[in-house]
Amino acid sequence: MDYDGHNVRRLTNHHSLVLSPNCSLDGSKIVFNSDKVWNQDIYVISLFPKIEERRLIHTGRMAQTAAWSPDGMKIAYSGGDGDIFVANADGSGTINLTHHPAINVSPTWSPDGKQIAFVSDRDGVPQIYVMNSDGSNLKRITSGGYSTDPSWSPNIEVNKIAFVKVEGTEANIFTINPDGSDEQRLTSGSRRNENPSWSPDGHYIAFSSTRGGAENIYIMYFNGENQRPLTKGGGKSFPTWCR
Repeated sequence: MDYDGHNVRRLTNHHSLVLSPNCSLDGSKIVFNSDKVWNQDIYVISLFPKIEERRLIHTGRMAQTAAWSPDGMKIAYSGGDGDIFVANADGSGTINLTHHPAINVSPTWSPDGKQIAFVSDRDGVPQIYVMNSDGSNLKRITSGGYSTDPSWSPNIEVNKIAFVKVEGTEANIFTINPDGSDEQRLTSGSRRNENPSWSPDGHYIAFSSTRGGAENIYIMYFNGENQRPLTKGGGKSFPTWCR
């Protein structure tokens, strides 16, 4: 759909669970995971010159939460027993970056492609970690609550990571610097605000929220101001932006 909520069109017809879409920075392709063929696998849809879909990664085990690198040459995803992997854009050349018995999910790339943020429960509770794109120099950047859903701004001048912190029955969206400083809360309330996704220019964040009783897509400025709904009717989640 358009950024104002108009011109909605359907891209998949899997009759199955389709999750975590992620659009390439040039707007030409979307990766997502689906259990269309038994396990959750990674699929890619090419949007131009015509819409074409193919299964990109099939491991025989769960593969999910794929994210494009800024140059569109790589994807990072969670797979196997819960590790972060990087593969070429055609699904070849897979490399395990984490090699850890904990659950590691939801990778997101820095705007220069040199780092990856992700979620891990290696310290007991899911938190946000940052590492180099080769798996080195790992650092935890969040604390308190249950932190998940990281999304790194594609704008190097903004250079913030949006994420969700779950505290009790509430789930709210925060931003934080990649070094763990300057944590800022963007949403509030007793409902669930989740799945933050940055606009290509880094000025807006789309997200899902149940604040109206049903889950819909909302948009706000990157500082949390001017929050407004884009969809109605409920059942809407996992927004992603395409140019």
